[in-house]
Amino acid sequence: MKKVIFSAATLLFVGGVYAQGGTNTTNLSEVDQSGANTATVTQSSLLTLVNYSDLDQVGTNHADIEQIGSNNSTVDQDGNNTADIYQVGGLFFQNNSTATQVGNLNSVAVDQNGAGHFSTVSQTNGLTDIKGNSATIDQDGLLNNSDVVQTNDANYARITQDGVGNVSLSSQTSYNLATSVHPTGYLQGNIVSQTGTLNYADVVQNGDNQRSDIIQDAAGLGLAGDPYTNEAYVLQTGEMNQSTITQTDGLTLDANNMATVTQENLVAGPGNVSTVTQDGANTATVTQTNF
Repeated sequence: MKKVIFSAATLLFVGGVYAQGGTNTTNLSEVDQSGANTATVTQSSLLTLVNYSDLDQVGTNHADIEQIGSNNSTVDQDGNNTADIYQVGGLFFQNNSTATQVGNLNSVAVDQNGAGHFSTVSQTNGLTDIKGNSATIDQDGLLNNSDVVQTNDANYARITQDGVGNVSLSSQTSYNLATSVHPTGYLQGNIVSQTGTLNYADVVQNGDNQRSDIIQDAAGLGLAGDPYTNEAYVLQTGEMNQSTITQTDGLTLDANNMATVTQENLVAGPGNVSTVTQDGANTATVTQTNF
């Protein structure tokens, strides 16, 4: 299994902290498990002190990570995988979470509170796994960043961001080898909900029977505060795809909304549906191709 190697700068920083303050200055946890695995890691630190957790599991895996302070968490799982990651920072504390899952029944939930959140999720499920990949990301605070990559059928992602400077990137690839277990009949589902200012969402879905929902509520000063309050981009390839984008400004109705939807169907099958709803000063571009 791929191991995480901290950068030279990170190692020097950690070494320096240890040298100056002793072994209690920074929390470092490394767990390697093989078999039927359950790991619970709880870390707390204050001020500029840092929590590091590195967890590798092979087999039937469950990981539960809870960090308070300035947090870094890496989870690598291979097998039947579930992971719950909870991070609480502060005004100047940064949360970093990386979760990689390969196997069947992949599920990850990330909950981050504070400022400077970075969440990266990579999930690849087996070709015979009809329940697929599930990722749930909740970020509350300033400067939220979420990146979700899901491969194989039955992918589901839900990203919720509340604060200033929200960025959500999602990429889903389906090979159409499984029947949908989702009530809507879609093989891939992606929901992005952003509240605040400086909202940016980018969704890429490859395959058939895909649904993307983006909801952006500026809840801010609109044009006076940001010339590009809400930005949403959706790219869907395949047939029977649906995209819905809703962009609002709950206070002044002068947000500058930008929505771009591209849907490409090159197999001469059923076409695509796009719905865009905008309040404020708006730009929408929809390109649909069906050969």
